[in-house]
Amino acid sequence: MQKNDWPPLLAQALKRAGYRKHGVSIYIRDTYTFRQPYWDGGSKDSHWMIDLQGNHAGHLSVRNPTSWPAIPAEDTIDLPHGRIAVCGGVFCGKPASWQLTMAASTAAALGIKP
Repeated sequence: MQKNDWPPLLAQALKRAGYRKHGVSIYIRDTYTFRQPYWDGGSKDSHWMIDLQGNHAGHLSVRNPTSWPAIPAEDTIDLPHGRIAVCGGVFCGKPASWQLTMAASTAAALGIKP
């Protein structure tokens, strides 16, 4: 979704969270699966949560990480109403576009139509 298409509440939340790019990917799901982040020389994913106002609501880390990143561990969490899971980080040495995953009720509260 491009910045011009963001509903006002989503735009406010992303601005408060410090997002500066022009597009986001949005996924509407009840759960969020994320992998153990690792540095591959130019890219690294980070996972965290924000609330409906864009406030940081916690860092996500894998409960049982592996010591060999070629086979990264994963975790799946439930997404409660009002929380947005964010995948960001670095891609080729530059800030990556964010991927937002949220429950349908959170998307509706932000004005996002499936």
